[in-house]
Amino acid sequence: MKNLIALTPVLLMIAACGEDKSGFAIPDRRSADLVYSYPYDGQQEIAPKAPIVLRFSDRLTLEDESSVQGAITLVSADEPGVALGYAVNFVDDGRGLVLEPDEPLATGTTYQLTFDGVVTARGETQLPGDGQIDFSTRAALEGSRQARVLDEAFVLTRRIPDGETYPVMDFSSFRLTFSQPVERESIRYGAGMTDTLVLRDDTGEVVEASVLVKGRSVTVDPVVDLHADVSYTLSLTDGIASIYGDAFSGADFDLAPRSSAPRETLVQRVGNSAGGSILSPLTGQPINSVPVTATLLGNETSSQQQGNAFAELAFVPNYPVVSPLVIRRGQLLEGSDVDLLVAGAVPAGVNSGTLSVTFISDAVGFLLPNQYSVREDSPRHVRLFMDVAMTAEDSRANGGLSQDILHVEVAGTAIVRNGLLEINAVGVVEPDLLGVENAFGVLSFAMQAYADQLAAPEAAVDLDGPVLQSWVPGNEAEGNVAKQSPDNPVILNFNEPLDPASVALPGAITVSRDGITLADDVLSYYLDGSAVVMEFDGGLQFNSDYVITLSPLVTDLVGNGLQTGNALPGDYRLSLRLPEYIDEQD
Repeated sequence: MKNLIALTPVLLMIAACGEDKSGFAIPDRRSADLVYSYPYDGQQEIAPKAPIVLRFSDRLTLEDESSVQGAITLVSADEPGVALGYAVNFVDDGRGLVLEPDEPLATGTTYQLTFDGVVTARGETQLPGDGQIDFSTRAALEGSRQARVLDEAFVLTRRIPDGETYPVMDFSSFRLTFSQPVERESIRYGAGMTDTLVLRDDTGEVVEASVLVKGRSVTVDPVVDLHADVSYTLSLTDGIASIYGDAFSGADFDLAPRSSAPRETLVQRVGNSAGGSILSPLTGQPINSVPVTATLLGNETSSQQQGNAFAELAFVPNYPVVSPLVIRRGQLLEGSDVDLLVAGAVPAGVNSGTLSVTFISDAVGFLLPNQYSVREDSPRHVRLFMDVAMTAEDSRANGGLSQDILHVEVAGTAIVRNGLLEINAVGVVEPDLLGVENAFGVLSFAMQAYADQLAAPEAAVDLDGPVLQSWVPGNEAEGNVAKQSPDNPVILNFNEPLDPASVALPGAITVSRDGITLADDVLSYYLDGSAVVMEFDGGLQFNSDYVITLSPLVTDLVGNGLQTGNALPGDYRLSLRLPEYIDEQD
């Protein structure tokens, strides 16, 4: 009985996805289909450098780049009569195409991909609807206001889950994307009279939640799952502001979570590419390897990610059309090391050590019907929304590489091959490197379920608390006198991401100046990756002694307290002093 219960979700998915022992080609098809695209039709927030990935049910008979360019046209909605150039790569024995635009796409722009005469070995490809794919790019990550906003009004542009395409579940976390970069300090969650963002139940009680803010992205991740028999309201007030001073108009969203019970955990192996020999059928690139294009790292750098993903599936019989799943925060994928380079070529003498990717909120995904093919044997589509933190093992590299990357979306296919559920997906990450440049990497994500779920690996138990690796300006101090501009923040770099709720606890982190504890309106801080960034209103003061006290109340994502190096749990103190100010006019 236990075996049957454990295997039920997998068996149901086999029925839903079809059985494919030879790939995506189905011998008895009467016509060919487009079965997958990245971006998918209607996708938002696409990186301007992202490739266009197309997957067909059968091998294409288009033989060269010019024949593809004659059959597939890419245009901007701003200039619909101007076809954009692109290079073509054939992948997986001609069943797939990867189109690389000659120039990065414009930010904040809608594009259309149209098809005319895409012929396969089974005939011309059948396309749904109006026969085109529409998608839109994200706003610029830096530059002028005009480049960084999607709308002159400060509004919400996306909400996941939306209660329509993506159902609200008891395990949902809520991802909000705004049209303009959000002023971080304007997001105050459940802070009483001054709160600007809060999730409440039907009795008015505030739901304890972790809140992540970066750029135009905000995530509200309830600490404990919601109740399916309770109504909730997510409220955003006009106190939320953009970095340009524009005020949000306010909004209330009524939420009625659906029950996911009884859930089963499906353990998926995120494998390595065996030295680059195992390729994604979607991109033709090594699986789970993130190639990163950046001056600091060079254009040939990649990190190989691997580990296990423990996906909790909503009870599939209750969700035969759209099947939700969750991957809990705190799960970890470990990656291979990379060398930092000067100007992309000269070794800087710094190796990252293991590059870890940690889920810092509950990642929520959905198995959806194939939006391009109506056949029951076509692969299902998968979308996974996640917030992750990147952390480097080496303390020197970690200080520059560690960061949060919010609202990462991977989109792919799910199909059963030889009785095992396989997921292949594509996503893009754009990490900020040392505050100097935004890197770019395409993730060819791949997971496969273990054949025997009852004998699958169990989740590793993390019993080690976070450790302070380094801090700035502490590492630069000479004789306890900091060599730092008073306007610069103090940055504490840890070896793993911290729990935001623990850092916000009274007494978790305190700062005193000349023996007097600083009030909250003088000191503010936020988390980014494994770093705590502390900012002082008016800057640090000259000729003053500061003491930063870290207590074991500071924990990692699974609740382990800060390791202070003491025999017993206790506080950890850091001291710094700015030199005496000398007016050059005196």
